[in-house]
Parts: sequence; structure tokens; C-alpha cells
Amino acid sequence: MITNRKTNWIIAFFVSITFFSALYVPLSETSAGGQSRVEFQWSFLPIVALAFLIILSALLTIKRKQWYPYSIPFAIILGGLYYQFFYYFYCRLDRLKGTIGLAIALITGIILTMYYLGSNYVKRN
Repeated sequence: MITNRKTNWIIAFFVSITFFSALYVPLSETSAGGQSRVEFQWSFLPIVALAFLIILSALLTIKRKQWYPYSIPFAIILGGLYYQFFYYFYCRLDRLKGTIGLAIALITGIILTMYYLGSNYVKRN
């Protein structure tokens, strides 16, 4: 039987591989035809977003054992937010990649949270 702990490790492994492989592509290649380029748009909003992400990461690191098993879905959603933040500095279609990555992370985190809520409900009854 697959427990919540095994499910957490399996999901975390696949999400981390997907996240790092998706970040490798924009760092190693440029988009065809010059459709996307990096624009330095460092203003007040990215500074606040980065501070918020760092605070959430620190909070997750400190409270991960108390939030078990919901710490992995939260980490997946946080990874999607970092992914969106990374693509904030690109133009046009590459920003859409960040938004799609965030949407996929949100959907995965919500489905995993519902799975844990359902498994906890079945165990209690």
C-alpha cells in the first residue's frame, strides 16, 4: 500500500526533475526568430514578490513537519510561483510559459491536497 509519505517522495521527485529540466531549456536556448528576449524590468513589484517567496520558503522549511502531508503540495505551488517569477523577465510568449507552469503547479497541488484530505477522511471513518 502506498502511504502518504511514499506519495510525497514520489511526487516531489518527479516535480523537481520537471522543474529543473524546464528551467534548463530557457537558460540553454533562445527562442526561434527572436520572439522572446530578456528585459530587465526590476521594479517594486518583483522586489515584493521575491521577498514574499523567500518568506514563504523559510516558513515552509521551518513548519514542514507540522504541515505534513500538506507540505509537498505547498512546495509544488511555491515552485510554480518561483517558475512564474523566473519567466517574469522574459517578453511575449515566454511569459506565457511561466503562467502555464504556475497553472500546472496549482492544479497538481490542489489535486494532491484533495487526495490527502480524502485519504485522511477514509482513515478516520
